Amino acid sequence: MDAAGSVVDSLVIREGRVAFAGRRRDINPAPQEPTLDLGGRAVLPGLVDGHGHLMLLARARLELNLATAGSEDEIARMVAAAAARLGSGEWITGRGWDQTRWPGQRFPTRASLDRAAPGHPVALIRVDGHATWASGEALTRAGITRHSTDPQGGLIAKDRNGEPTGILIDLAQDIIRGLIPAPSEERFDQAVRATVAECLAIANARKPPDGPVLGAREQLAGLKQFIVEKKLVSIPSDEEALVDESPPFNRWNLAYIDIPGPYEKGLPSTYYISPPDPSWTAEEQAEYLPGEKDLLFISVHEVWPGHFLQFLHSNRSRSRFGQLFVGYAFAEGWAHYTEEMMWDAGLGDGDPTTHIGQLSNALLRNARYLSAIGLHTGSMTVAESEQLFLEKAFQDPGNARQQAARGTFDPAYLNYTLGKLMIRKLRDDWTASRGGPQAWRAFHDEFLSYGGPPIPLVRKAMLGAESGPAL
Repeated sequence: MDAAGSVVDSLVIREGRVAFAGRRRDINPAPQEPTLDLGGRAVLPGLVDGHGHLMLLARARLELNLATAGSEDEIARMVAAAAARLGSGEWITGRGWDQTRWPGQRFPTRASLDRAAPGHPVALIRVDGHATWASGEALTRAGITRHSTDPQGGLIAKDRNGEPTGILIDLAQDIIRGLIPAPSEERFDQAVRATVAECLAIANARKPPDGPVLGAREQLAGLKQFIVEKKLVSIPSDEEALVDESPPFNRWNLAYIDIPGPYEKGLPSTYYISPPDPSWTAEEQAEYLPGEKDLLFISVHEVWPGHFLQFLHSNRSRSRFGQLFVGYAFAEGWAHYTEEMMWDAGLGDGDPTTHIGQLSNALLRNARYLSAIGLHTGSMTVAESEQLFLEKAFQDPGNARQQAARGTFDPAYLNYTLGKLMIRKLRDDWTASRGGPQAWRAFHDEFLSYGGPPIPLVRKAMLGAESGPAL
């Protein structure tokens, strides 16, 4: 059906998108366009929804994990152990039980929970979230008795004598869920931090097998091909960037790129990656090496379609000023913006580990923003900046030290995030009347054509004097 809800008999698909929905008589396909006749069958979109529940994973750290339990008795023992650790009458919660994996495959009852944790309200959610197994104390606190009626959209399971068994189905669970106290803000914050750290550890565990320099070299061709296939931005030259280990005198940051200016001819652009400091412990050196997905977005940032591509454009800008003056927010904002843009365009095909690589780079730049302000307004010491990168941005110790030290002489490193946000707003405002994401390539080409002046000036040039604020 179309946007109005009318049933139609024809679709036109171009470049992976529905370009037309309507009647066959209104279509005039080109001779070479393939046609598929489905014989009047219904067509449904591919309902693909790859996602994760970070907060649920964090909350799971605060309750019993029942996913591997093989029987009702095993869970009862877990509940008894939890009751021994808690004060009298405290709630015990958990998630993940699945009676289809147990001997007999029968639903459990409140009786086993009452024996395991007398006086404790217990609420254990099934693996699919559609049922809660509750103790007698939990039922009593919820006012659930033999006389309770099923709520709309839910079921209170009862035995042959009419007594609640302790199983609540679907919306009947809400009767108890509203009584369970939320964890303290401090306790939940600790759980979230531990969960994020675990996700990042998983993403960074896989290192480039031959080291980051060779790993980056292998990534560049694929990134360039992705840009071409997705038609994200023009590539004005056949030049390629080299990748090498950074020289010993310039290793204060993990990665950077050295690009010739508009008057330098015949010189290569080199994407440098720094090895860990040999004075660090073996563990710190190992942690410093980026994981494959982290490195992927570093390569996006430095080369395709980040700094290298941006300077291919700026060195060819129509404006001499644009060639010679490339502002911090423009250059680093563009490179950082492209990380998120590439993910949004489909880099990684929705792979959650790839997304973690993109998000971890964004989190690093957000920490730089706070560090720059804190260090240079006297509200943060270098040691506190290092802790910020360790605890809030989840950086390894070597990177955290480097980032805090960099902040002492580079207060403008807040421009990574600031520039990205200005570019993203400009893109959304500019493309709003030009087809949205389909106009990204046109926006990127126009934006880069200015060279590198302050983004508010580019905004006025692209949208007019009354273009509104940059942020």
